[in-house]
Amino acid sequence: MIRTARGAAGRLRRAARELRGTPRPVPEPAAVAAAAPVDRHPQVRQIRDMLGELLPAEAVPARPGLRVAVAAAPRLADGLAWEWEQIVLDPAEWAERLEPAQAELLLLEIQSGHLPGWGPVDGEPARLVGAARDLGLPVVVWVTSGSADTEAAGTLPEAADVVFVADAAAAESWQSRWPGTVVAPLAPATAPMAHSPVTAGGSDRRPGAAAVVSDQGALDPVSVRGLESFVAPAVGRRALPELHTWRAGGARGTVGADTPWPAAVRPIAVESTVPELSRPVVDHYRVLIDAARNAPESTWALLDAAAAQTAVVTLPEYHAALPADLRPHVASAPQPAAFEREIIARVAQQELRDREVLQLHRAVLAGHTLGHRVDTVLAALGRRPATEDRSVSIVVPTNREHELDNVFANVARQAHRDHELILVLHGLPLDHADLHARAKEHGVERFQVIDADASAPLGTMMNLGVDAASGRYTAKMDDDNFYGRHYLTDLVNAFSSTGAGIVGKWAHYIWLRSVNAVVLRYAGYQHRYHRLVQGGSIMADTELAKDLRFSDIPRAVDTDFLNRAWASGVKTYSSDRFNFVSIRGTDREAHTWKVTDTELMIGGAQVAFYGDPRAHVDV
Repeated sequence: MIRTARGAAGRLRRAARELRGTPRPVPEPAAVAAAAPVDRHPQVRQIRDMLGELLPAEAVPARPGLRVAVAAAPRLADGLAWEWEQIVLDPAEWAERLEPAQAELLLLEIQSGHLPGWGPVDGEPARLVGAARDLGLPVVVWVTSGSADTEAAGTLPEAADVVFVADAAAAESWQSRWPGTVVAPLAPATAPMAHSPVTAGGSDRRPGAAAVVSDQGALDPVSVRGLESFVAPAVGRRALPELHTWRAGGARGTVGADTPWPAAVRPIAVESTVPELSRPVVDHYRVLIDAARNAPESTWALLDAAAAQTAVVTLPEYHAALPADLRPHVASAPQPAAFEREIIARVAQQELRDREVLQLHRAVLAGHTLGHRVDTVLAALGRRPATEDRSVSIVVPTNREHELDNVFANVARQAHRDHELILVLHGLPLDHADLHARAKEHGVERFQVIDADASAPLGTMMNLGVDAASGRYTAKMDDDNFYGRHYLTDLVNAFSSTGAGIVGKWAHYIWLRSVNAVVLRYAGYQHRYHRLVQGGSIMADTELAKDLRFSDIPRAVDTDFLNRAWASGVKTYSSDRFNFVSIRGTDREAHTWKVTDTELMIGGAQVAFYGDPRAHVDV
């Protein structure tokens, strides 16, 4: 997750430019620091300018109290900083820092025979491992690329407690070569707080079309051939007139000399560099072309793109080797002409890429984050992995008995199963045993019923539900809306990549049943912090909800809650437009918000299509 380095005045100026539709100013080359590259291309300058305005958020470790010494490339080290209390070692000062750090273990990253930024493994890295053993520290070696070579870690495996290799197919060979050491597969991963869709917003707002982000070191031969035969022929067309290529220019992650870009790529490449590959370059593009790996198993850039909800087109050899849960959501093609079409389709078609990247993002957060990898490391050392609390209490206030089956169906539909339903009955004298039976029949396993007097205002009813909530998060659902299968999953995921205290949807669909029109409201407010979200989509940290509470007022309860949260400094994140539909019946007097259908079609809204939207939004 990223925060701006400039103050409120700068943000207001940028917001005013957006409203006027004028482009953001780009610094002239003379204004750029002497050490920075001079980018002559306006889009690259714009992206570099945006990167310059961003500072990495201060990492809040998921496992406070676990101190780990790390010697790794910035891409890995910066991501791991979100997982534990970290002491980053460098080749110049490690001897003075290791013992005072009082670390509980040492982790080293190996890429193709190098410790990034340190040099070959049998030099200073070997002395570091020896010192760690003298201190009694467990040593973990992670070969993140080049694991086809069982000698890539030199003699370090002899002193390591565990050696992890990124290529699962190579683990058996490594175990045969180093029989006295535990060897296990550990695939690449990403840090959702470092690469997030909130960095640059929705894909339609990103300045870059397509980019190649290169690993450091020599390129894998498959990438070299792919750049020449698949990528270069795709560039120069109207939809993709040029190719942006990015490399790291800093020394901290070096693993030997970089391979020059192939001759076929150089004439059409707009080359640029960033200090480190941990910078969120891919977050500013609509499409990543995954064709610049330093080893076949190096999926780091692909996973970073997925975390940022950037579409990915990869080479056919790489696509075939992807994990089964990622493969359906990453594009590829076996022939150059078809490969070109896959790129151009995702550059040009927002609906295609938004739906595809949401599913890819969801799959990555389910099993391919550095948090998952750290759990594997700790388990291999005999430590109990941390258990993330993702429980949700769903609060539904209602005075409409005829909507109860819709409530039960919405909750039962959720793929995220760690939830409870708290139904607050507003003056409805219904039999609780019958309600429990109906809930069970729909598949709702955890269920509470709370009675509220008919005279109680809506805020009071919400507070009754919040007080009864036991989940880490509390979600407010309306009784007459539609919530898709992955509604809860995606909002819970948003907490892990945004640092927000409240998440929801300001961009959302409304189904106007009276005319059968489906209206998309506030489409430009996807993947960004915003003061408001739609009331029926609010999900808040439960401790925050219990502290802030809803005001005891009859209407505008949600807006009041959100306004007070924003004023107190709580970040509210507006997610994507999918998996939620606000449904308006033919009688507007039956709704708490008594606005006309015509009013809902204006002011940041557009009629998207006609007909039942539920299948369309259920992504």
